[in-house]
Formats: sequence, structure tokens, C-alpha cells
Amino acid sequence: MKRRTRVDYTPEQKAIIRDRYKQGDSLHDIARMFDRYHSSIMPTIHQTGGYRPPCPKAAQNQGQQDHNGYISAHQTGPGITC
Repeated sequence: MKRRTRVDYTPEQKAIIRDRYKQGDSLHDIARMFDRYHSSIMPTIHQTGGYRPPCPKAAQNQGQQDHNGYISAHQTGPGITC
């Protein structure tokens, strides 16, 4: 039996895996999309319990107002969307 090479899924692929799992697809069905066995996608799902990981702290602070009601200049850049 030939051993398969390790797959590092891209963030987009991980999002697809989590979304399909949340919709109720089985691990076998999701893995079949990537031509893999279900054991190759289990770590992706089990790391976060099948949910998307929370946004980074920097994205949550993006565009918050200071105590005077003004948005700080260093926080007006493009935000990270999750």
C-alpha cells in the first residue's frame, strides 16, 4: 500500500471544509472532494471544533473610536475580514 503525501490545506480550502462540515456533510464526502481519506481532514475540523477560528485581535480593534469619538489615524487602514 502506497503512502500518500501530507497535504497542507490553504485557508480557502479550510474554509470550504468547515462550511461543508457545518452544513452536515460527512467527513468522507468532504474528503472525497479533495481526493483524500477522511483522516486527512479530521485535524482541520477538530482544531476548532468545526467552527471558523475567531478573527485576529487586530481586526477586532480596527476602526474603534477613542475616548473623544474620533477614529485614530493608525486604525483607518484596510481591515481584515473574517
